[in-house]
Amino acid sequence: WPNLEQHCRSVGGTIARMIEELHPPTKESLDRCYANNFKLPDRPRLLALPRGQANGFKKDMQAGIDFLRRRIPQVFEGEPFQRQKGRIVERFTVREKDLMDDFTRRIAREQFALGHMQVGAVALPEIFPVLEGQMVPIEDISKMVHEGKLESPVAEDIERKYEQFRQEFTVVYRKTLTLSRELASELSYLEQEAASVLVDGVSDPGTLLAIDDKGVADVAAGMLRLRVPATQLRPAPEPTGTLRFERPHITGGVPSVALQLDLRGARAEEALAVLDRYLNDAAVAGIARVRVVHGKGTGALRTAVRAALAEHPLVRAHEPAGPAEGGEGATIVEL
Repeated sequence: WPNLEQHCRSVGGTIARMIEELHPPTKESLDRCYANNFKLPDRPRLLALPRGQANGFKKDMQAGIDFLRRRIPQVFEGEPFQRQKGRIVERFTVREKDLMDDFTRRIAREQFALGHMQVGAVALPEIFPVLEGQMVPIEDISKMVHEGKLESPVAEDIERKYEQFRQEFTVVYRKTLTLSRELASELSYLEQEAASVLVDGVSDPGTLLAIDDKGVADVAAGMLRLRVPATQLRPAPEPTGTLRFERPHITGGVPSVALQLDLRGARAEEALAVLDRYLNDAAVAGIARVRVVHGKGTGALRTAVRAALAEHPLVRAHEPAGPAEGGEGATIVEL
């Protein structure tokens, strides 16, 4: 019997090893699902989630999409957002009009006017000499000389002034294009500020920056940069009255203050004076968070700006902007 018992144990061990070889231990497989890649739509992202979580993730994402479809129109079409957007557009419109009006007045003193010339389906701005109350295309001046309707010295003076005004108008036109780019940038920044989210465990609203391949969200919450599961994101509360925070201990008023200040190209001394006025105006307007753009360059202006922010009495905190807001070329300021 002892030999039989040993034989059975030996056979049993062999069978167990055979079974183990036929069915080796394996790790539980992960759930995998594809998510849209906004930058490369033809290359969706493959997400790997713990087993059994894919369906829940899909439902959460669909709920998020449904929320955004409902919430975004409410935010962007709501009165607070439209009021702020209208103020920004109005401010840039006034600046552009002032540029054009100043140029129009200067050329009018020399008997020129700003009009439009039709080129195909496009109406392009053009400068016209004004003769006897009528705008005349510059190409017709030489023909009027040949027809005896205009003396040569007068025509030469008109053509000389025309070339001068054309060069000046090119400068003015470039300034209007710069204003258009600044307007687009400021409206984009306003939209980022309006599209807020709440993160579980954080009391202040934050801004959703990105969601990576693993379903982890990057969120800017005040001076914090948080990485949390996307399932922890919650919609921010409805804005009441205005998107800006009120500061009851600061009194006064300013017509409209931009959400960002661009100091690029300015000398440090000039930039700091402009920065100080801007921070005062922003605080009076009740703005809680602004962006100061100083560029990268040699770093001298950036260093001067951040040193001034560190000592400014109205600044609660400041930090380099995130990649989506300019990186080292800008600084985020909390007032």
